[in-house]
Amino acid sequence: MRITTTSLLSLLFLSLLIAGCGTAKHYTAPPGVTSVGKMNVTIGTGWLRVSGSDAPEKRSLSRVFTRDSLDSDRLMLIPGVSEEQSIFTGNSSESFLPRFSADMNSKQIADLVAVSMQQSLWDGQSTVTASNARDAGFTGIFGFKFDLSVVLPGGQSQKGIAGGFVDDDRLYVNIFVANSPEPFDQLESLAQQVIDSAVLHVKTIKMSAIAESHVQLVVSRY
Repeated sequence: MRITTTSLLSLLFLSLLIAGCGTAKHYTAPPGVTSVGKMNVTIGTGWLRVSGSDAPEKRSLSRVFTRDSLDSDRLMLIPGVSEEQSIFTGNSSESFLPRFSADMNSKQIADLVAVSMQQSLWDGQSTVTASNARDAGFTGIFGFKFDLSVVLPGGQSQKGIAGGFVDDDRLYVNIFVANSPEPFDQLESLAQQVIDSAVLHVKTIKMSAIAESHVQLVVSRY
């Protein structure tokens, strides 16, 4: 059978198309302030945004980033979880997931995140525990931070950090986990910068208005 140049080009194009369909859809995330629901975070260079189809467990307004691939590390930004809502969705067992309550303290939120991750990620085959839950401040909002430990199927371990706050009875939580010791040890400080940068839109607007009023007041004195 004679194979023409046109046929070879067609086969090459088809093979590239098939390969592309099997590749995880990660897009370079531009550095700077990123809006996630009503929350702003500042993303540094080198992060890749993960498409929704590659993270089906995420809530509609949530965003997922990685530095390499979801197999090695993931940064999950989860805004505005209401009372009696679960942190993750898109899972067949979603009705059995634990629910958020606005009266939860830092340790209870940490445990909620750990159990939710264990049931929703890695096909429910992981073991996730939270530790070192503590209070923390986020740009004038009383919040929390905690650490995570993950044992994946096959024995691979991951470590994680998380932080966030509750505002208007809604939970805002940002989570980073990565294979341990590497790349977690390399990426922990970069992920912590993103987590610590979280602020609500309204808080940003109020602070800008206060700063502008202060400038106007100073100018009016002269």
